Amino acid sequence: MARNWCRKPWGSMYHQHSLRTCFRGLQTDRRVALGLDFGTEEARAVLVATDGSGVVALGKSRYEHGQITQTNSETVGLPVLPRKYALQHPQDWINAASSAVTQALDIAGGKEIAQRVVGIGVDFTSCTMVPCVGKDATPLCLAEHRRSAQASADQWSTRPHAWPKLWKHHGAATQAERLTQIAHAGDGNDCRRVRTLLNAKYGGVVGLEWMFPKALEVFEEDAEVFAAMETWVEAGDWMTWQLTGASAHTALRSTCAAGYKGLWSSTEGYPPAEYLEKVHTGFASVLQRLGPGDAASFRSPGQSVGGLRPGAELDRVGLGGLRDIPAGTPISAACIDAHAGVPGVGVSRPNTMVLVLGTSACYMINTSEEKEIPGVCGMVPGGILPGLVGYETGQAAVGDLFAWVASITGRSLDDLEAAAQANVPPGAEGLELVDHFHGCRTPLMDGSLTGHASGLTLSTTPAHLYRAVAESAAMGCRRVLQLLEEHAVPVHDLVATGGLAHKPFFRQILADVLGRTIHIHPATDGPAIGAAVYGAAAAEVFPGGMSEAVDTMVNTAASKRASDAVVVEPNASLQPLYASMYSRYLFEIESQARKKRLHSVGPKASAEASSREGAENIAYHTPSTASTESTQPAVYIDGKLTVRVGTRPCPPDVLSAGQTDPDAEIVLDVVTVGVCGSDMHYYKDGGIGSDAITKPFVPGHEFAGRLRADDAVLGKAGTLVAVDPGVVCNACEWCRDGQQHLCAGMRFIGAPPHDGALTPRLAVPRSNIYSVPPTMTAEQVTMIEPLGIALHASRLAAIQPGEDVVVLGAGPIGLLLVQLLLRNMPRRVYAIDPIAVRRDKALELGAAAVAADYTAIADWTEHRGCDVVVEATDATAGMKHAILSARRGGRVVLVGIPQENTYEAIAADTLRRRALTLTMSRRMNHVMEDAIELIASGTIDTSSLITHRFVLKDTARAFETLANPNGGAIKAVIQV
Repeated sequence: MARNWCRKPWGSMYHQHSLRTCFRGLQTDRRVALGLDFGTEEARAVLVATDGSGVVALGKSRYEHGQITQTNSETVGLPVLPRKYALQHPQDWINAASSAVTQALDIAGGKEIAQRVVGIGVDFTSCTMVPCVGKDATPLCLAEHRRSAQASADQWSTRPHAWPKLWKHHGAATQAERLTQIAHAGDGNDCRRVRTLLNAKYGGVVGLEWMFPKALEVFEEDAEVFAAMETWVEAGDWMTWQLTGASAHTALRSTCAAGYKGLWSSTEGYPPAEYLEKVHTGFASVLQRLGPGDAASFRSPGQSVGGLRPGAELDRVGLGGLRDIPAGTPISAACIDAHAGVPGVGVSRPNTMVLVLGTSACYMINTSEEKEIPGVCGMVPGGILPGLVGYETGQAAVGDLFAWVASITGRSLDDLEAAAQANVPPGAEGLELVDHFHGCRTPLMDGSLTGHASGLTLSTTPAHLYRAVAESAAMGCRRVLQLLEEHAVPVHDLVATGGLAHKPFFRQILADVLGRTIHIHPATDGPAIGAAVYGAAAAEVFPGGMSEAVDTMVNTAASKRASDAVVVEPNASLQPLYASMYSRYLFEIESQARKKRLHSVGPKASAEASSREGAENIAYHTPSTASTESTQPAVYIDGKLTVRVGTRPCPPDVLSAGQTDPDAEIVLDVVTVGVCGSDMHYYKDGGIGSDAITKPFVPGHEFAGRLRADDAVLGKAGTLVAVDPGVVCNACEWCRDGQQHLCAGMRFIGAPPHDGALTPRLAVPRSNIYSVPPTMTAEQVTMIEPLGIALHASRLAAIQPGEDVVVLGAGPIGLLLVQLLLRNMPRRVYAIDPIAVRRDKALELGAAAVAADYTAIADWTEHRGCDVVVEATDATAGMKHAILSARRGGRVVLVGIPQENTYEAIAADTLRRRALTLTMSRRMNHVMEDAIELIASGTIDTSSLITHRFVLKDTARAFETLANPNGGAIKAVIQV
């Protein structure tokens, strides 16, 4: 029976990969699958038994020429390359594969074991593109005399664009931007089709590492090379063609690379020719070099693309290391190398994210549903595992960051890590980095971005830099997880593999920054094992397909051996530090982007800056698709303890196009909604005082939205915005006096009888909408309104330095108050709450002491009482306890709303003799901009207060959870 890999031990099979320690003597009746893994620096060949006994042998061979870049291009006869170029030598792939297979077979038993190979799988870096000629797909750089009549060189080998472009080649940035811009700005069904595809599956952006930007780069920069190349093919597909001997004109390609990197879909094929012609006249001819785009010309990883060619033919093309494997052995369609790591680490079920940590980082997760997520690198049904939707995200540089530190300091990585671990505390003593040293993959999809450092001093050492690099890489990973979960793609488990996963120092930092448990798979060659699994599936060894292949070849094998599993738990004491650093990390991204735009001068630079800004907006903000439906789902509170999902009218997409009237209604797509204490009063009590529920209404006043359409004042469609839910008249005496929070004619969004935001689309007056920095997340924006409530109350409290302060009630408002009041330099801030999880959070956020009952205040203050008491409970006894907690002559600010609209009685003389100043705090007034800045700058932590997340259909469960005092909840948000 299939078991969850997380509950099984991993065995020592994964540590038998040394060429001298892998065991010999494979049973003669045991069948194996061969996995060929083509990484950035080397090729690996792994033999994995199909009976569940594990890895048999591994061979590996480095590429002779490695990465061909600016520093070594002259060694292969090329001129000095531009800085962002990264090429490879195709003969290196052939030679390394043959050598690695020879090694693995020799270890396992030579020709005898070769005869028992039942299937072969291939994984390859992507998007690595090869320009080819002839039906044998000869790489153009090796076809020395096969050139067009117009070619001016004797050999193609001296032309950079005739060489394979490695995945990390970043020479096509401007081409990627233009492909993106034409898709979003162009007219016609062709552009609309590409635009829809980008928004639905690629975060709205064409990545600069992908197939079409690299092809456009060749087309625009070396027309002769483009004219000469007959085939433009992913290296993974090219390698399967070499193995099968298929003709380049009819050979099958992989859905994996085409789907993630080639804008291909099984229903519509490649982008339409009309769109490509709009990008550059004549560029549509690239489609002729890609072969048929219909689904019949593609196969998924785990499906066969043909059989292994005979030994003599393998010798002829340089793959003699495979000559003893039976001709006709099924070859699986190629898989992207990182994606192959998913089955390679035993994951075959949804909602487990696999972190492949290498020179860059690739994060994959499979789910049962398709979700539109801005900034994902790709979303392809069946792209990684059959029957599931595979999402790819990642970071452009991780391992490369560590290599950079080593190169500029002249220290080895081991020395740097040891020094950082021994001498540098978490936070690197104020040194903080933005990890965009090679651009940003998720969520910005912008290769032109650069890294940034703050906090450098004369005391900064290489060890500080090493730790800061590790923390910044982890921050980038945290941003990816947050992005997915904001868009209702839950991440239940994390499994890490790759070289960096086996570095204890880095993986602990990663767990600490994420605040998540990480399972470290013992395999350092998960993609190679995954390729072998795909090979076995292509050979139809397992009736249950990929799932059975994974469970047998990876998970069953591991369960038979002693556990080598490593589970990394986060350090809870570091969560406040890293939450604060993460907020600054998000803010710094926007700050650097803003500076970059401001420093762009001259017509050309201004145009480039504008172009980049457009790409960033697209990456963050996915334009919404127009809807013609008249109704939409909505959550209603019918009365006490009754929550249901119904429908409500759907506003049109555009109500005020081109207008600037502040009262004009703007249609927003609701992203996330916070459940407030006042919402809970409507749920538990059926109303708040005179505001009783007389008919079903839609709650929700704390929310983040995106503009449904372009707006002349607020920005482009898709822009994330905040909303003040209090719609005021601006005519009554209070409004004229600047006290809009007391407006006599206020219409409050989400309070009966006015419907709120627990519905996908809502119309809001422009004057109530606020712009936010694009680095802010939807959940942070949702917390702006409750922070505004707390900020208004804290200003009423007027804390003076040295005063003792207590907050009664450590719910979301109370915890925000603790943080705000600490900024006024009181002597101490205490917190009272009967719920343990809230008391613990108050301590974490800086409270000097906490207790379950207000009577503890007497002991803390030697029976004097506190100078200021801020009451933020929902208890009828809240006001009484606040009065009894204050010193004589003290101040009390009442923020909370008592249950049943009643305060518990208190003797008049008790109140009179204390000569207290009582202030009632009503909503908020003119604080939205300040609240936005406090969150965006990282000054106030709102993210850690959110303990529970639900989708719209589960809103009733959210209310039930918050109503349960033992449910461990602080704040819940609904992802709409």
